[in-house]
Amino acid sequence: MRSFITINIIIMCLIQLSLETSIWTTFDDIIVFGDSYSDNGNVYALTNKSYPQSPPNYKGRFSNGKVWIEYLAMKYQANLIDKAFGYATSDNGLVPGHFQWDNTNYSVPGIKQQIDFFINSHPNQNYDKTLFVMGYFGNDYRYTNNGIDPSVVISSLIYSASQLVNNLEPRIILFPTIPLLPNSTQNSTFTNHNKVLKNSLDSFSAEHPDVEVFLYPFDEVLLKFRKSADLKEKLNITNIFNNCTSYADASNVCETPENYMLWDEVHLTTKLYEYIANDVYDRLICL
Repeated sequence: MRSFITINIIIMCLIQLSLETSIWTTFDDIIVFGDSYSDNGNVYALTNKSYPQSPPNYKGRFSNGKVWIEYLAMKYQANLIDKAFGYATSDNGLVPGHFQWDNTNYSVPGIKQQIDFFINSHPNQNYDKTLFVMGYFGNDYRYTNNGIDPSVVISSLIYSASQLVNNLEPRIILFPTIPLLPNSTQNSTFTNHNKVLKNSLDSFSAEHPDVEVFLYPFDEVLLKFRKSADLKEKLNITNIFNNCTSYADASNVCETPENYMLWDEVHLTTKLYEYIANDVYDRLICL
């Protein structure tokens, strides 16, 4: 699937690539820490391949196909090291990540715990050709019903990113904003989160000048897609307000998921994830 970016971005990219000024045209590895937006089967493995129910979910993803980080790795032909778990929060010490399935309670590692474990198990390696991704998409707010201040969550994420920098010396870290979904009661909180994240990353970047800090505007890109009749027509997306199935009960599934933007109340369909991945790639090679 081709991506749709503006003529100005295309021209800028061509100029940069011709001058060989972009250094993010190739990666050997992509390492993602995060939650269900990036989980490509870790919760599925944790539950002995029983949840999320597959089908209708795709091989343990929280979607009907591959998730965005998988498509991004495919674009780069990079090895994907996926440490993301569905239901993960920023830090279990702040808000514990957990879920119940088949009368069993499961705990999952938060992003801080994912990073701590990775640092301890991967010492003395070179990450010059690695893209690190802080794939946080809002579970702290969902667990607490918006009862936690975004500045607290962002501070936790920044601390974890600092641990990455201090221990592994990455050259680039990608931080996505949280997308604003139709009919969500948390969009106001997510908007505040995204504003605080941007301001905090300005300071983080100043403190770590040797690290490329890439804030991906997931919220703006998805909003632009929702408002663009041309983009929706090109992707043959005819329903942007209703979800194809339910997060709590996936027994009922729409007949044409390829025409939907939303897989369930929280997650996107694989077609939208591929669109997002293409846009991320287009922006990265222009940095």
